[in-house]
Amino acid sequence: MAERHTAYHQLVEAFAKPGCPVCRIVEEALLRYLDMLIHENVNDIPFRDELRQAGGFCCDHAWWLVYRVRGGALGTAIMYRDVLHSLDQRLASAVSSGNLPAGKRRRTLTTLLGGRAGQSCPMCLVREREVAAYLGTFADHCSEWRFLEGYETSAGLCFGHLEVALAERRDPETARALVTSHRKIVARMLHELDEFQRKTDYRFHDEAMGAESDSWQRAVELVNGRPGVR
Repeated sequence: MAERHTAYHQLVEAFAKPGCPVCRIVEEALLRYLDMLIHENVNDIPFRDELRQAGGFCCDHAWWLVYRVRGGALGTAIMYRDVLHSLDQRLASAVSSGNLPAGKRRRTLTTLLGGRAGQSCPMCLVREREVAAYLGTFADHCSEWRFLEGYETSAGLCFGHLEVALAERRDPETARALVTSHRKIVARMLHELDEFQRKTDYRFHDEAMGAESDSWQRAVELVNGRPGVR
């Protein structure tokens, strides 16, 4: 039996909450990271250099600054003034060197504005690290029947995280047990979607919606995961 660290207990607690357990935990970690960044580390020189080289955050995480962080206006203004100035300098350099992408070369503008090759959004790097840690823990314990029994009561891993969890398992028996548990979760979702569709039929309009009322939203998360986390 694998040793039960904090990550194990966080996963078990997340089984009782809505949505993909790994998406939820990683999302919370990313929001804590972003909150600390905005309110404490916005003037950190190594981080600012990393952000400039990346050409800013990716689209999903950039909009988290706008919609998901309280009191983030000043910090965002400071960071994006810096990023925008850097991008403007790159454009000026491209113009003066005659290296401005045009015609069939237009796609290279993404490389020009995105900074060094392979430089990723800082939050995407944090996400990858967190996902690897929690899915590694999940894979370590999914051979335990009590763990899988708890998992079956959850909303289920999104299919992207399920794929990674299965790749972590080398033994077919454990992989088969995980898939069996996951299919029970999918079966519940299919039933709720059927009920949702049935109750939207005018013939059954007098039946009140129950837990299936938001099944269509939960189905999207089960397949695709949460934005900025998957």
